[in-house]
Amino acid sequence: MAYKLVRPGRSRINVSKSRLGKYTRAVAGVVRPGQVVNVVSGDTVRFLSGVHTPAQIRVPVNNVRFEFEKSVVLNGQRTVGNAFYLNGGDDTKLVALDLTSKPQFRNYAKTVVYASAADRFLMKGICTVDSGSDTGDSFLDHGIYIDGCVGFVVEDHVSEKITGHGIQIYSGSGRVTTGRITRARLFGNRGDGLHVGNAATNCVASEVEAFGNGHWGVRFYAGVGTRMPGPNWLYGNANGAFRVDRMSAQPTVLEWVGYAPETSPPPPPPDPEPDPDPDPCQAIKDELAAVKVDLESVTAAGVNLTAEVARLTEVLNLALTEQRDAETALAARTAELDKTNLLLDEIAAAVSRR
Repeated sequence: MAYKLVRPGRSRINVSKSRLGKYTRAVAGVVRPGQVVNVVSGDTVRFLSGVHTPAQIRVPVNNVRFEFEKSVVLNGQRTVGNAFYLNGGDDTKLVALDLTSKPQFRNYAKTVVYASAADRFLMKGICTVDSGSDTGDSFLDHGIYIDGCVGFVVEDHVSEKITGHGIQIYSGSGRVTTGRITRARLFGNRGDGLHVGNAATNCVASEVEAFGNGHWGVRFYAGVGTRMPGPNWLYGNANGAFRVDRMSAQPTVLEWVGYAPETSPPPPPPDPEPDPDPDPCQAIKDELAAVKVDLESVTAAGVNLTAEVARLTEVLNLALTEQRDAETALAARTAELDKTNLLLDEIAAAVSRR
């Protein structure tokens, strides 16, 4: 298969019909900066590593595959509305070739990836970052907006710092949206991490990590039949982990833990359930038990004090005995000294008489 290669620069892809309703195929090879490339059904377009500014792709045709090499950046410079706009382009695929360095779609003025009535839409390994123009109570610009798409798949996705929701799933135009989201990190967005609204049926989201979002980690708003089997990690969101509004009677499964995997401690264990038949005298019993403990402590302290007094008394008596022995020895030596002095006096007198 011959690829259309899009080099970094001011390249853009134009996927649009001519007035005659036919598609014009561009020459395979390098796309020059600023050149418009017409893509037809069955084409594969590969974006080479680097920054593409501004970049906007509109896809109303079917069966087009877009591949992104390592470290690709599509930069809208806040002058371009959407990075990808799909309106009826079935079987469109956006695929990152290297999941260790995901391509980034950033600085777009509106929803980064807009998919409406695009059945079997696949988006794998893409980051939508720092985009949207919402302020106040407006939440219209999202990382990904999926509307009326049957069988969509979003895998290994990251949405960060979007002014609306990280991902919004919706069903409009009389079409029901079905599909799945697997392994998504949705954080730092002004709205919800994941927002499911209207008649989105049989959508399944799992391994979703939503944290640090301005509203809810996950919110279901009349999202009929949407399920979230675990594990999911919802924590640190301003309004809480999740909220469910206006759901039908169909079952909704939410399995989640409130901490990030391998980074935060698990939540504390729940408080023990209260005794269904409490003892009315339990408070008095507890107080008496505390008093008993205090008395035992005082008694033990008293025993220890008595032993210490006895030890000190023994030491004092020994010291007094040693003092008396020393005084007796001193008196004996004093008497001997007095005798010696008297003898010396007598010798001196005898000498003087001669």
